[in-house]
Amino acid sequence: MKSKDLLHKQLSYNIIGAAMEIHNEVSPGWDEEMYHKALLQALQSKGIKAESKLRGYLRQRHLIADEFELDILVDNKIIIELKHVSAPFAPAHYLQMINYLKFWNRDLGLLINFGLDKLQYKRIPFTPTVGEISVCGPWTSYHENCAETAAELTSILQEVLNVHGLGYNSQVYKNLFKAECAYRGLAIDPPPVELLYDKTALGLGCMDAFCIHNHLLILITALEEDSSATDLKRMLGYLRHAELSYGVIINFGKTHLTLKLATC
Repeated sequence: MKSKDLLHKQLSYNIIGAAMEIHNEVSPGWDEEMYHKALLQALQSKGIKAESKLRGYLRQRHLIADEFELDILVDNKIIIELKHVSAPFAPAHYLQMINYLKFWNRDLGLLINFGLDKLQYKRIPFTPTVGEISVCGPWTSYHENCAETAAELTSILQEVLNVHGLGYNSQVYKNLFKAECAYRGLAIDPPPVELLYDKTALGLGCMDAFCIHNHLLILITALEEDSSATDLKRMLGYLRHAELSYGVIINFGKTHLTLKLATC
């Protein structure tokens, strides 16, 4: 983006400038909380409002699905997440910030890393998206053969989508899905699987999946353009070991919620 188009331009510059002053004076190598205290002090000395350690609870129906605690909210506009890591930002850092921006309904976040020889920072703009449900693969055929389960799953997903939209990471949507199913009294624990290799028992395997009515496995992903080859391979392995025929990969993507049926 061109400089003139930057969100909260002057406030961003003030925050980054304060972080640079701290990095130069304090240097890397200390506990993250030290930088947190220093940045609060620097912002307050410049007359900038800064709120620390705000906590919020994400609810589905009346159930708490997740809990978030941001580092600093500046002037009620910009969320700051501080790191002290000796490597560039990881994907998990960006996803964490997006969760916070979506939950607190803010349009700009700043990731700041004090752990390198030079201060690292990244602006993260955010625009919320509601999105629609789209399907791919032989979902229509499954819907015809298992209409009740298909309709129930679609209803659950539509409820989560209507209330929360798109933008959270996969773990948040797993929690929201579980909460909505609990509200409906729907058991979704996957069947226990005794894993074998060359006729040797490896123990009970835990699936990162849900199961509706003991026959449809559900794998939830988020913020992907499409279900990856790894997601499909994982689902097919789950189906084979659980001796089930149907699974659906649900991706809460950037613009759509997509259902892709996998069969084994």
